[in-house]
Amino acid sequence: MTGRRASEDAVRRLAAQVGMPADEVLPIADTILVRPDPEPADTRS
Repeated sequence: MTGRRASEDAVRRLAAQVGMPADEVLPIADTILVRPDPEPADTRS
């Protein structure tokens, strides 16, 4: 999701709506994928 960034005020408003504290809002420099999501389990009988 490149090019999409929420303002600090937007983060604080959303946090207030859901009852979460947002005392400190820090910018994120990059997202790192440590490992891929596991494959879904085969639930067929």
